[in-house]
Amino acid sequence: MAEEFLIKSWETHIGTACRGVNWDSHSLDELRAAVTCVGGTCLASLCQLLAQDYRSWSSGMPDLLLWRFHGEYSGEAKLVEVKGHNDRLSEQQRAWLLLLMDCGFSVEVCKVKPL
Repeated sequence: MAEEFLIKSWETHIGTACRGVNWDSHSLDELRAAVTCVGGTCLASLCQLLAQDYRSWSSGMPDLLLWRFHGEYSGEAKLVEVKGHNDRLSEQQRAWLLLLMDCGFSVEVCKVKPL
């Protein structure tokens, strides 16, 4: 039902000013793909968290959302925090990663080294 909810919300609210939403960033098809791979349970947990305390959780979220399909209606997704050679996770980023894992997300920290 997550994809159906996304489509209905998109059609009802596209263009409406909303904190944290940029309607021009992604197409509906891209969002549908992400929702399919992330799954409704993880997304519902994330939305509940942001609705309860947006101010505390509006920063520190991982940098990347990666996804791939395993078939027409299934896939997998991973949230990735990218860190440079001498970079460390902030306390807020640590809190995000732990919370996302508790919600069922696959998360990873990727250390990047200069060539």
